Amino acid sequence: MAPSEDILDLLTHDELLRFTQDFIHIPRSNRRRKADIISFVLQYGPDELLTVLEQAASPRAPTANPRIPKRRRDNNVAFQRNTIRRVHEPWDQQHDPNQFLCLPSKEELHGRYERFYEATSNDTIAMAVCGICGREVGVSDHEVVKWHLNEFTPEHT
Repeated sequence: MAPSEDILDLLTHDELLRFTQDFIHIPRSNRRRKADIISFVLQYGPDELLTVLEQAASPRAPTANPRIPKRRRDNNVAFQRNTIRRVHEPWDQQHDPNQFLCLPSKEELHGRYERFYEATSNDTIAMAVCGICGREVGVSDHEVVKWHLNEFTPEHT
Protein backbone atom coordinates (compact mmCIF):
# COMPACT_ATOMS: atom_id res chain seq x y z
CA MET A 1 0.00 0.00 0.00
CA ALA A 2 1.45 3.35 -1.06
CA PRO A 3 1.66 6.18 1.47
CA SER A 4 -0.60 9.16 0.92
CA GLU A 5 0.59 12.57 -0.17
CA ASP A 6 -0.22 13.95 3.29
CA ILE A 7 2.20 11.53 4.96
CA LEU A 8 5.01 12.27 2.49
CA ASP A 9 4.36 15.98 2.90
CA LEU A 10 5.65 15.69 6.49
CA LEU A 11 9.18 15.18 5.10
CA THR A 12 11.26 18.14 3.99
CA HIS A 13 12.39 18.81 0.44
CA ASP A 14 15.98 17.82 1.23
CA GLU A 15 14.92 14.64 3.02
CA LEU A 16 12.86 13.54 0.05
CA LEU A 17 15.81 14.05 -2.30
CA ARG A 18 18.19 12.24 0.08
CA PHE A 19 15.93 9.19 0.48
CA THR A 20 15.15 8.91 -3.23
CA GLN A 21 18.70 9.24 -4.61
CA ASP A 22 19.52 5.54 -4.10
CA PHE A 23 16.25 4.24 -5.56
CA ILE A 24 15.15 6.46 -8.43
CA HIS A 25 16.43 9.33 -10.60
CA ILE A 26 14.13 12.36 -10.40
CA PRO A 27 14.31 14.64 -13.46
CA ARG A 28 15.45 18.21 -12.96
CA SER A 29 12.02 19.58 -13.88
CA ASN A 30 10.49 17.70 -10.92
CA ARG A 31 13.18 18.53 -8.34
CA ARG A 32 12.31 22.16 -7.71
CA ARG A 33 9.04 21.86 -5.84
CA LYS A 34 8.27 19.44 -3.03
CA ALA A 35 4.82 18.68 -4.46
CA ASP A 36 6.37 17.69 -7.80
CA ILE A 37 8.81 15.34 -6.07
CA ILE A 38 6.00 13.70 -4.09
CA SER A 39 3.79 13.19 -7.15
CA PHE A 40 6.72 11.79 -9.18
CA VAL A 41 7.70 9.37 -6.39
CA LEU A 42 4.13 8.16 -5.93
CA GLN A 43 3.75 7.63 -9.66
CA TYR A 44 7.12 6.05 -10.58
CA GLY A 45 8.77 5.05 -7.28
CA PRO A 46 9.38 1.39 -6.41
CA ASP A 47 7.62 -0.18 -3.42
CA GLU A 48 10.87 -0.30 -1.42
CA LEU A 49 11.26 3.48 -1.68
CA LEU A 50 7.65 4.06 -0.67
CA THR A 51 8.04 1.94 2.47
CA VAL A 52 11.29 3.76 3.41
CA LEU A 53 9.59 7.13 2.99
CA GLU A 54 6.57 5.99 4.98
CA GLN A 55 8.78 4.77 7.83
CA ALA A 56 10.71 8.06 7.85
CA ALA A 57 7.53 10.14 7.94
CA SER A 58 5.50 8.02 10.39
CA PRO A 59 7.10 9.43 13.62
CA ARG A 60 6.08 12.91 12.49
CA ALA A 61 2.47 11.96 11.82
CA PRO A 62 -0.04 13.70 14.07
CA THR A 63 -1.44 11.64 16.92
CA ALA A 64 -5.02 10.44 17.00
CA ASN A 65 -5.83 12.72 19.95
CA PRO A 66 -7.19 15.93 18.52
CA ARG A 67 -6.08 19.17 20.11
CA ILE A 68 -8.58 20.84 22.35
CA PRO A 69 -9.68 24.07 20.67
CA LYS A 70 -9.32 27.34 22.49
CA ARG A 71 -12.30 28.84 24.20
CA ARG A 72 -14.21 31.00 21.76
CA ARG A 73 -17.14 33.33 21.95
CA ASP A 74 -20.51 31.70 21.38
CA ASN A 75 -21.83 32.54 17.91
CA ASN A 76 -25.37 32.96 19.21
CA VAL A 77 -24.38 35.81 21.54
CA ALA A 78 -24.60 39.19 19.91
CA PHE A 79 -21.38 41.15 19.97
CA GLN A 80 -21.67 44.79 20.98
CA ARG A 81 -19.13 47.37 19.98
CA ASN A 82 -18.19 50.07 22.44
CA THR A 83 -18.74 53.26 20.51
CA ILE A 84 -19.29 56.87 21.38
CA ARG A 85 -21.98 58.84 19.64
CA ARG A 86 -20.42 61.46 17.45
CA VAL A 87 -21.98 64.88 17.39
CA HIS A 88 -22.48 65.93 13.81
CA GLU A 89 -21.38 69.44 13.17
CA PRO A 90 -21.99 70.74 9.67
CA TRP A 91 -18.77 71.58 7.91
CA ASP A 92 -20.13 74.87 6.61
CA GLN A 93 -20.55 76.25 10.13
CA GLN A 94 -16.97 75.42 11.16
CA HIS A 95 -15.05 76.52 8.10
CA ASP A 96 -15.53 79.33 5.68
CA PRO A 97 -14.25 78.24 2.25
CA ASN A 98 -13.60 81.86 1.32
CA GLN A 99 -11.05 82.14 4.15
CA PHE A 100 -8.97 79.18 2.92
CA LEU A 101 -5.22 79.95 3.06
CA CYS A 102 -5.85 83.46 4.39
CA LEU A 103 -3.44 84.66 7.06
CA PRO A 104 -4.86 85.90 10.37
CA SER A 105 -4.73 89.61 11.15
CA LYS A 106 -2.06 90.96 13.53
CA GLU A 107 -4.58 91.22 16.40
CA GLU A 108 -5.72 87.58 15.93
CA LEU A 109 -2.11 86.42 15.67
CA HIS A 110 -1.10 88.23 18.89
CA GLY A 111 -4.22 86.86 20.64
CA ARG A 112 -3.27 83.31 19.63
CA TYR A 113 0.30 83.81 20.87
CA GLU A 114 -0.99 85.21 24.15
CA ARG A 115 -3.34 82.24 24.70
CA PHE A 116 -0.48 79.86 23.89
CA TYR A 117 1.89 81.57 26.33
CA GLU A 118 -0.78 81.51 29.04
CA ALA A 119 -1.47 77.81 28.46
CA THR A 120 2.23 76.89 28.64
CA SER A 121 3.50 79.28 31.29
CA ASN A 122 5.34 78.07 34.38
CA ASP A 123 2.40 78.94 36.64
CA THR A 124 -0.01 76.87 34.51
CA ILE A 125 2.13 73.74 34.28
CA ALA A 126 3.51 73.91 37.84
CA MET A 127 3.38 70.64 39.77
CA ALA A 128 3.11 69.94 43.51
CA VAL A 129 3.09 66.82 45.69
CA CYS A 130 -0.17 66.07 47.45
CA GLY A 131 0.30 65.76 51.23
CA ILE A 132 -2.44 63.14 51.51
CA CYS A 133 -1.87 60.70 48.65
CA GLY A 134 1.73 61.58 47.75
CA ARG A 135 1.03 61.95 44.04
CA GLU A 136 2.36 64.73 41.87
CA VAL A 137 -0.57 66.88 40.72
CA GLY A 138 -0.99 70.03 38.65
CA VAL A 139 -1.35 73.14 40.79
CA SER A 140 -3.86 74.87 38.50
CA ASP A 141 -5.84 71.71 37.67
CA HIS A 142 -6.40 70.54 41.25
CA GLU A 143 -6.56 73.86 43.09
CA VAL A 144 -3.66 72.99 45.33
CA VAL A 145 -3.28 74.95 48.56
CA LYS A 146 0.34 75.11 49.67
CA TRP A 147 1.19 74.60 53.36
CA HIS A 148 4.60 74.79 54.91
CA LEU A 149 5.65 72.21 57.46
CA ASN A 150 6.18 74.83 60.17
CA GLU A 151 2.49 75.78 59.93
CA PHE A 152 1.50 72.42 61.43
CA THR A 153 1.67 72.22 65.20
CA PRO A 154 2.18 68.91 66.93
CA GLU A 155 -0.88 67.98 68.98
CA HIS A 156 0.95 65.74 71.46
CA THR A 157 3.79 67.87 72.84
